[in-house]
Amino acid sequence: MDLRERAKATGVRHPWERTRFAFFQDLLRDNQQLGGQQKILDVGSGDAWFSGQLALHNPLPRITCWDMHYDQESADLLQIDPAAIELCSERPQERYDLIMLLDVLEHVKDDVAFLRETVKKNLRPGGHMLVSVPAWKQLHSEHDRWLQHYRRYVPSEFRHAMTQAGLESIQKGGLFHSLLVPRALGVLKERILRSAPASEEPTLEWQAGPLVDRAVSTALRADNWLSKTASNIGLPLPGLSLWALCRARA
Repeated sequence: MDLRERAKATGVRHPWERTRFAFFQDLLRDNQQLGGQQKILDVGSGDAWFSGQLALHNPLPRITCWDMHYDQESADLLQIDPAAIELCSERPQERYDLIMLLDVLEHVKDDVAFLRETVKKNLRPGGHMLVSVPAWKQLHSEHDRWLQHYRRYVPSEFRHAMTQAGLESIQKGGLFHSLLVPRALGVLKERILRSAPASEEPTLEWQAGPLVDRAVSTALRADNWLSKTASNIGLPLPGLSLWALCRARA
């Protein structure tokens, strides 16, 4: 969760966030990235929930969470065992076996330069990087502007960023295919009505009852299965997000 979305959160995670975690955890497990003494850096880690879940469900050493917005008040994020998670607001000086940049690059003005610097300074030779970004610039909306997104990506721009940073793709694909049409309709409505910015800041707060939660979660898990299947057979199926698991080129 982006720290800007955290203020009103109840602690009940949105099914979108839970199924996103499940998809990427399975992807990392399938590629042997969550065992042994893997050193992991979570860049732009927000409220550190994702890394906390990785630490809770996998035999990992401490995960470093780097977010420039951490401050003295961010200590309350560590509701997890502090031996499992380390927060830092400055770029770490170490190199890591796995770096995660999940919905981060869209916040960076010069995304390619930032990605290249992160590979150079923080990724060990032969190390892996997991990257995800919001897809389709045509879907840029008021919510993107509130979250301070510079851009959404088309696949060619995403591939270009990875290549320019010295990364080669191992596996890639889209995510949340079923949400693509509803998002497109929402953006179209926003543009037709020329909606004013929302009076309240949007959050990932989830207040639906258990039946709705179960139904939405089941649908999104089916979406995850579609994403995994499409990626495994090399089918470029469009989704609301793009992702790639990459390796640093020698």
